[in-house]
Amino acid sequence: MRCGRACRDAMFLQNTAHPPAVATLAQRRFSGSGSMSASVETQLKKSQKALSAHQFAEARDGFRSVLQRFPGNIRAKRGFWISQSALADAGFAANHPPRQQLDEIAAALAAGRIEDAVTKALTLIARFPHGHGLHNLLGIAQATAGREQEAVAAFRAAVELKPNFLEARANLASRIMVQGDFESALPLVSESLEMAPDDGASLNAMTVCLIGLQRFEDAATPARRAVEARPDDAEAHNNLGLCLRHLGKLDDAITSYRRALEIRPGFTDAILNLGIALTRAGQAEEAIKAYRSGIDDNKNNGKLHGNLGLALIETRQIDEAMAAFDRALDLDPDHLDASFNRFIATALGGQLDLAWPFAECRFDRRRNVPVDLRYQGDATAWDGQASLSGKTLLVHAEQGLGDTLMFIRYLTQLPAQEGVVRLAVQAPLHRLVSEQAGSLSQIEVVSLRDEEEGGHAPHDLHCPLMSLPFLLGDRAVPFAEPYLSVPSSDLVAWEGRLGTSEQPRVGFVFRGNPNHVNDRNRSIDLPRFMTALPEGPDYHFLGVDLQQGEQKLLSGRGDVRTHCEHLTDFCDTAALVSQMDRVVCVDTSIAHLAGTLGIETHVLLAYTPDWRWGLGTSGSVWYPSVTLHRQTTPGEWQPVLETLRTRLSVSAG
Repeated sequence: MRCGRACRDAMFLQNTAHPPAVATLAQRRFSGSGSMSASVETQLKKSQKALSAHQFAEARDGFRSVLQRFPGNIRAKRGFWISQSALADAGFAANHPPRQQLDEIAAALAAGRIEDAVTKALTLIARFPHGHGLHNLLGIAQATAGREQEAVAAFRAAVELKPNFLEARANLASRIMVQGDFESALPLVSESLEMAPDDGASLNAMTVCLIGLQRFEDAATPARRAVEARPDDAEAHNNLGLCLRHLGKLDDAITSYRRALEIRPGFTDAILNLGIALTRAGQAEEAIKAYRSGIDDNKNNGKLHGNLGLALIETRQIDEAMAAFDRALDLDPDHLDASFNRFIATALGGQLDLAWPFAECRFDRRRNVPVDLRYQGDATAWDGQASLSGKTLLVHAEQGLGDTLMFIRYLTQLPAQEGVVRLAVQAPLHRLVSEQAGSLSQIEVVSLRDEEEGGHAPHDLHCPLMSLPFLLGDRAVPFAEPYLSVPSSDLVAWEGRLGTSEQPRVGFVFRGNPNHVNDRNRSIDLPRFMTALPEGPDYHFLGVDLQQGEQKLLSGRGDVRTHCEHLTDFCDTAALVSQMDRVVCVDTSIAHLAGTLGIETHVLLAYTPDWRWGLGTSGSVWYPSVTLHRQTTPGEWQPVLETLRTRLSVSAG
């Protein structure tokens, strides 16, 4: 049907932010619970004979009767698909209006008269309820009008009337995926591929579905098959690029996006994805060129302006970035990622008091990158003003371990009232935070894991941890003195484990979480990092895991000790860090831990770092014991490492 391809393109390509091998129906050799009776086998043979004789209604009814008893029977399912689809094809003329009337619906869609198309389709369906092509057109019109449930119902009706209607199946799967229900879409797309293993639209749909399920390795297989099946399909190349980007193969992803744009110049989703990949690959200037080229052709696309703003942040053009975010929000007030990114730009510019309000949209599910550790209870959110007297306030961690360590400082600035403050933190931090003395000792600490598994302990109000500076307003002061200490038992244990040393102890971490979106830019390869560690000090690796080659390299130094097997939680890590004379690390949770303990710390930062470190300064508003060593050229670590080596050599001397 005309318009179908245009609709599918919109479906698949709007899922560009998003999933073990897929088992097709052919691989699931399931014939129902228990063995089939002889009567069922007889019915299958009878239905197959009717199908061979083109007695499609009799065949369909026979296969359907078997499926009612054995829903997973492969032979019955395939036979039903074929016979029902054959009936739909045989009755096409009788079940559809004249072609001219179908073309009128398509013309209305092409002209942007969406409601007119919906009205025409509904009117004709009243007369031709079994017209599978008509239901598909209605689904396209409803989807274009933004009525998702109605679109799904229309596409589902088309598929039920003609099970092998691949276009309608692709449209149905796409609308289901647009709603984020990739699990429900997966069997639908798997069936489509069983019917037509080389169908490009179905392969594209499977790619998007698996990306949505974060099964990126699996998604690469249908993505490559889609490119092979339809080498001139820009959508297929774009989807392959998505898989490669999520697998960390940025150069290959960039090649795929550029190929998509060669096929379809001005393809907005490919431009957006190309810009993201270029930025992550440290080519922000190229990303800016790509976005601006897209904007030249499509000035009113809010996402292009929003992504341009992110690339401008990477080149430290903060004012220009803010202008891009403002333009994105002018065009699309619901573009919440642009709103959140104003927080990043403002905080990087050092205006924290102005930045906090922009971060409050981070929990909105309409964002492409929603917060993972979101509150799941039903208590009222604390607004910063309501009295806590006689109440229990649950403050809950929401981001990474470093974020939790950084923001718990604000707990001591909560209003001093008769109330209970309960803090839910990640399991690795639970013991360290719960055993604090001083003002933090008045706070009841629970594990997020326990909260998730057993339900939230009773509380009246809740508050995300990183919302505290916004809610406290003028009361929020990012005071910088050390505010965590090591429990005495852990301290004694680690003093005994390390023994005495005549040389200064230097702890180090060279990489962070490999799953972090910016890990490529903030981590440093171990061989390169080791060039910054001069002979003299006793070195201690402060991380919890090493690859085999890394362990061998460290062992070869002779002056490096590792403690991975002894670091069971952050109490152990804090005790180890507390025994260091100084710490050198990339931007990871160890930087925050050392800062909270007041240890001399040297943090190595990318050209454009995370928002909390600001720009241009060597000191940190958060931790007075931290010195920041910044790249002066994007991606260039050598000058930073040489400076650090000189600093450590002087200290060791």
